[in-house]
Amino acid sequence: MIMHAAVLDVQWGRLLVLDRETRQRVVVHTPAANRFQPGDLVRIWYNGVMTNSIPPQISAQRIELIPAVFPPTVLPPVVRPPFGCRGCRPPRRR
Repeated sequence: MIMHAAVLDVQWGRLLVLDRETRQRVVVHTPAANRFQPGDLVRIWYNGVMTNSIPPQISAQRIELIPAVFPPTVLPPVVRPPFGCRGCRPPRRR
């Protein structure tokens, strides 16, 4: 299974993440925990086994950082001239 999450806290051998789909906190056991920092977005592969504890716990098979996209993929809105404008040039100065 794959989980997309935001890293909330980094501890020795584990991460506390917020699952972006379920909005629940999950402890992720991984020897690679020190590669991440709070605020990182990560993709976590695990075998589907999750404890019934609070918070739930999983063991990661693989974790990768989801890179921040720059420039943003959302483009700014297109600015159009007002309806009925023909050419929309500013008036001439006399």
